[in-house]
Amino acid sequence: MRMIKIWMFIAFSLVAVSASAQIQSAKRFNFFNRTEVSYSLAINEVLGTSGINAFRIKTIFGKQNNFFGIGAGISTASFNTIDRSGGGNYNTISFLAEAHAFPFKNEDSGNNIFVKAAAGYSPRVFNGYNQGFTYDAGLGYIITTKKGGRLFIQALYLQQNLSQFNFIETVKLQSVGLGVGVGF
Repeated sequence: MRMIKIWMFIAFSLVAVSASAQIQSAKRFNFFNRTEVSYSLAINEVLGTSGINAFRIKTIFGKQNNFFGIGAGISTASFNTIDRSGGGNYNTISFLAEAHAFPFKNEDSGNNIFVKAAAGYSPRVFNGYNQGFTYDAGLGYIITTKKGGRLFIQALYLQQNLSQFNFIETVKLQSVGLGVGVGF
């Protein structure tokens, strides 16, 4: 519970800093938020199953300039086995740090490509939730609408390590998939 309060404080601090920065004259780094939904297909066999797919919702707040950005955020994911014979369902809430880069100058009125990487930890915050380190990397395309909205689509790689199993120390769930999202 304490970790949740710390991350909530960090998120609200970033929002407050960005609000005060917008009142002042234009600065080199601007506030951003990126919220995404993704679905990934398993690429490895774990726990005697043919794979475990992932559904994830993630939001990141941070600062960026025209070529680079860093931020922190939170995600929730559900990992489900794809075997009909049963299997497991694993849920996580992760706290993440993310960095992304634009190969071309990122302007408010144009489309662009981005590359991103994130790493974090999933503490056991509720009963029935799993803990462990998480990593993801992605390549995507940002589409700017006529009204200034920013949508994106991405291809991604996701690895979630789950700790403290009875017979296995750490289980690595690896998957590749697609994600869509909005940003401002």
